[in-house]
Amino acid sequence: DPGATGLFREASIWLAERLLQGKEPKVDEAIGLLMQLPDQREAVTRVVQTYVNASRFDDAMKAIERLPDKDRLLGYELLVKLYSARPGSANLFTLLDKVIDEKPSDAIDKLVQTVVGAIGGKDQNDRLKALERVVSKYERLKRWAAFALCEANRASDVDRLVRFVGDYRTGGDVEQSKRWIGEFYESAGDPKKAREAYLQLTDAVGAHFLVAETHYGPRAKAPDLPGGEKELTEIVKRFYSPGASCEALWRRAELQAGAMKNPDTAIATFRELINRFGTEGDWAPRSLMRVGQLLRSQKKFDEAIVAYEQVILRYDKSPPLRQAWLEIAATYEEKREPERAIETYKTVLRKFPRTGEASRAHTILETKYKIADTDVSDR
Repeated sequence: DPGATGLFREASIWLAERLLQGKEPKVDEAIGLLMQLPDQREAVTRVVQTYVNASRFDDAMKAIERLPDKDRLLGYELLVKLYSARPGSANLFTLLDKVIDEKPSDAIDKLVQTVVGAIGGKDQNDRLKALERVVSKYERLKRWAAFALCEANRASDVDRLVRFVGDYRTGGDVEQSKRWIGEFYESAGDPKKAREAYLQLTDAVGAHFLVAETHYGPRAKAPDLPGGEKELTEIVKRFYSPGASCEALWRRAELQAGAMKNPDTAIATFRELINRFGTEGDWAPRSLMRVGQLLRSQKKFDEAIVAYEQVILRYDKSPPLRQAWLEIAATYEEKREPERAIETYKTVLRKFPRTGEASRAHTILETKYKIADTDVSDR
């Protein structure tokens, strides 16, 4: 009878709440009533909550241990939630030990990770202790916890990273640990060991890019720009992948244009990329855009316009196409040829209405050249 069941439930909860009121709450009597609730899940939830509110953690654990497997997991999950909101981690560590002692399963794996996460939410040092406990006591998650410890200590404990690589040999976590070993030695000012670590990566191409960065990247203590330039050149020679070659040539050109302050050499590298890999993705049109930019920085405006025009003529379906028109207009402005700049901006409006580039051209024409909205429109 659903009606009678509902009345029984309400009466039990009402009586339990009254027993818990006053200066001397009758916790055990209230628990006795709550255990009789028709819904087992609600009964477990209310019983555990009552014990926790009364600061009787051991009793809550004992009550949970007597439950069937499914409900016992529910009780553990509830305890995690309740104690995550309370100060301290002692009870969560006790709970972690209890959960680890359960029969291993996917559900227990998830619960162990949840408890560790709750402990970590309170204190990072406690999280590390919890992970060490998992490593030593719960074989199914030993690798997971060991890798988490590697991540937490990657900037200070290279020996741990080396052990992890030696223990597990393969896998995404092993590859990440190899990268961390390289980064550790880079930060320590030992590029030789960093390169040795990176070259252990399964991804040979990616490894050589990391090796190149040891010469000029953000962690390089003593930058060796020619060394980086040479390594990037070696990638192009060593690997026959067009994508890897384009990436290496692009990085080499940017290194030459930036840190090496040699725009002419950078332009030559970009042109090499264009000539050798003109149909590989968007590398060629993007390179032409950079060539135009570098030529403008040298006041070689006519050559820059030619580079942008090549984007328009040769790569009319590429993403930089519309921007190339705007750059041509801007270059004419730099040449002090406003009439040609205006005409180019108007061309953008006509060819690419209702685009961001058209809006940009429209704004420049109105604000800079005072050309009325009625004379040009991108609508």
